[in-house]
Amino acid sequence: MKMLFYSWSGITEKDAMQTLQKMGVHITVLSHSPKNYNEDPDLLLRLEQLYRQQPFDCVFSFNYFPVISTFCNQMKIKYLSWVYDSPHLTLFSKTVFNNCNNIFLFDRCMYQEMIEMGAKHIHYLPLAVNTDRLHFLQSSFPSGYIHDISFVGTLYNDQYNFYDQIQYLPPHIKGTLDGLIQSQLQICGYDFLQDMITPEMCNEIFKYIHLSLGEEYLKCEKNIFLNILYRKISTLERQNFINTISQLFPTALYCKTPTPEFPSVINMGYSDPYTQTPMVFKRSRINLNITLRSIQSGIPLRILDIMGAGGFVLSNYQSELSEYFDIGTEIVIYENLDDCLEKIDYYLKHDELREKIAQKGHEKVVQLFTYERQLGKLLDIALL
Repeated sequence: MKMLFYSWSGITEKDAMQTLQKMGVHITVLSHSPKNYNEDPDLLLRLEQLYRQQPFDCVFSFNYFPVISTFCNQMKIKYLSWVYDSPHLTLFSKTVFNNCNNIFLFDRCMYQEMIEMGAKHIHYLPLAVNTDRLHFLQSSFPSGYIHDISFVGTLYNDQYNFYDQIQYLPPHIKGTLDGLIQSQLQICGYDFLQDMITPEMCNEIFKYIHLSLGEEYLKCEKNIFLNILYRKISTLERQNFINTISQLFPTALYCKTPTPEFPSVINMGYSDPYTQTPMVFKRSRINLNITLRSIQSGIPLRILDIMGAGGFVLSNYQSELSEYFDIGTEIVIYENLDDCLEKIDYYLKHDELREKIAQKGHEKVVQLFTYERQLGKLLDIALL
């Protein structure tokens, strides 16, 4: 099989390329920074030139690009898209109904939403980790722990925090939304905003803000606004957790942005995901996962990366975690901040139990979430 692999510098591309080649897939890589997800003449020209030079059977990309779907539909070849971002608003492009598509989603709630929307070529597939690469890296890791607690990720308090930029909603609407945000913050593992943001409330909100993605997209203003709320909730949640935990336990944060507002946090700066981050995961006693709220049920890539590196995970509840992992034996879940603090204290004092859980979790990831296994499923489904 001949595959064109569209590379846009996604964090999982190297692992997938190596695995596909090992599986016998002939890959041609097209590297291109997307300028427009819907219309990109330069990308279309390069796709056409490569296809004329050496025809390929399919195009693969991480995440979904409508412009690639348009090309594949015209050429009557398959487009394989594995989405690992949430939110991923290009899924509301009208091209999602193209017959060429085989779109794989890691979040079952997102998958169900697309099915209900009428998209036919949608599949559910959890994400993967390159355990072979991580095993090789581990052979060069020094022994011992470098952190008691670590969190690798952003706090989302940046220019994309659109909720705080909305200054023109009437006080009664803003007050209602602020109340919903605070209420949702108190609940882990269940999203009630979908139901609370009613059509009537949407009609009122959209008198003041315009959120359409354009004619190329389906009507999805509610989804856009929900994701603005999810990001704000995630910002508040991560800031509260990291700040509170750091005042009680030594806590390392790996992120690009400074955090002077949290003086107890040990901000380690950026961590390279291929070389440094696996060592952080393996050599931290406890790795925190605080899932972005727009991921409603799926297993975030961070969890698989931690467990693939042999690290111990303390995470919020996600419904799909209990489908694949034995809670308490392979991964530990917290219910709220108080529960998180109690479990941090407990597992820092029980090294043998914590390390046993990390080992069991690692074994489960090797069993179920390798790239060989997941890409094998993807190709079996897409190339029937």
